[in-house]
Amino acid sequence: FYMSGKDYPREEVYGAMTDILSQRSFAMCPAMLTTLAPKVALEEPTVPNIENALSQVFITLNQTEKVIGWCVRDQLVRTNKHEIFRENSLTSRLMQATFRIAGEEYLRSTFGAVVTELLNSKVNLEVDPIASNTTITPEEEKERAQALKEWATKFVDRLYTSTEGVPDLMKKLLQIVKEETVKKFDSDPDKENIALN
Repeated sequence: FYMSGKDYPREEVYGAMTDILSQRSFAMCPAMLTTLAPKVALEEPTVPNIENALSQVFITLNQTEKVIGWCVRDQLVRTNKHEIFRENSLTSRLMQATFRIAGEEYLRSTFGAVVTELLNSKVNLEVDPIASNTTITPEEEKERAQALKEWATKFVDRLYTSTEGVPDLMKKLLQIVKEETVKKFDSDPDKENIALN
């Protein structure tokens, strides 16, 4: 569907992809991903937002861990330690889309109230006079910097106290990335930091 450049209805594409990818062997998946990877990296118009559709299909079929494992291993073969997952690759985009889907409720419950409070406060946190297009007095800059620090602390506190709520799928995918990266760079003394980054 996506290679042809034709515009197919989303329901038709989703249904066809689910049928193809849910075959017992799941053998089509690596070949399809290998074919799609260079097109996604180039952001060809024939593959618009395919990572969102694929992520949803893989979550529905309970195959996300297997697919991300293939993608991570494939990307690690083709990259050096300084560029891991920094490019616009299918792996990076699949991870982002999957995290967006899997983590939506977690983000809402963890940060929703703080974001609402921040938006309702009407506080100005801009400390860069160029970005604000106005003159900021030293006193205003100091007040805004303090307010920015306080709000950042609220967000960080929420993040640290919410680790139990992180969806299992997100934890598993991060574990896959860490394990595969450490395995790839096993002889590198900095392998743990490479995996963390």
